[in-house]
Amino acid sequence: MPTSCMSDAMCPRTTPYCDTAAGHCVSCLGDTNCGMNGHCDTATGACVQCLADTDCGMTAPYCSTTSHRCVQCLATANCTGMGQVCDSLTDRCVAGCTSDMSCMGRGATHCSTTRMVCVQCTSDANCMGATATHCLDPNGTCVQCIADADCTNGGTCDTTFHICRRGMMGTGGTGGGMAGATGAGGRMGFGGMVGVGGRRATGGAANTGGFSFGGRRGTGGAAGAVGAGGAGGGP
Repeated sequence: MPTSCMSDAMCPRTTPYCDTAAGHCVSCLGDTNCGMNGHCDTATGACVQCLADTDCGMTAPYCSTTSHRCVQCLATANCTGMGQVCDSLTDRCVAGCTSDMSCMGRGATHCSTTRMVCVQCTSDANCMGATATHCLDPNGTCVQCIADADCTNGGTCDTTFHICRRGMMGTGGTGGGMAGATGAGGRMGFGGMVGVGGRRATGGAANTGGFSFGGRRGTGGAAGAVGAGGAGGGP
C-alpha cells in the first residue's frame, strides 16, 4: 500500500515524493527525479528506462510499453536478418521456424508454434532427462517441476528455479532430537559448600567435611542433587 501524504516530508526514502493529486508517496513526479537517463512514468509514479522509442539507443531501439524497457524488437518487421523473427518472450531477433524440421541441427530441436522459434521442448514428451521431465511453457525448457504435484519426494516445487525442494526435517523434535528432550548428561556441579563435620541429610547432599562433589546429573534433563557422600554423608 502506498504511503498516504500531503507533502514530501511525510514520505519515506524509497518513495520520497508526494503526489498531492493522488494523495500518496511515489518514486518520482518528473524525469528530474529519476537520475541519469531515467524517465518518470507519471501514471504510476515510477522511474523507468523508457516511455517512447525516442528514449532508446541503437542496439535496442524500441520501447516496450508493457515493461518500459528498450528492446531489440517488438514485431518481426523490426528484424532485418534473413529468416529472423521477433521472439515475443525475449523481444530479441532470432532464427525463426515453421516446424521441427526447421530446427534440425540446432541445439533446440522443436519449433514453438506460438513464438515461432526453436526451443528445447513443446510438451513433456520431449523431456527425456533423468530429472527434468516437464516442459515449462512458454519458455520451452525442460525442468524438474512446475507444481508441487510434480515432486514425488514429498517436497515442494521452487517455482523460481523449478526444482523440487525437500521439506524441513527436524533435528531436535519431540522425542527424536539429538541432545533434545533426552539429555546425554546434565550439568555436573563441582565444588559445593564447605562444611565442618557435615550434617546428615536424608536423600539430600551431605557434606563430608570438604567440598561436596557431584551437582545435578541429568539423564534426560536435570536430575536431583546427588552428593558424593551419598545420603549417609558424615563421619
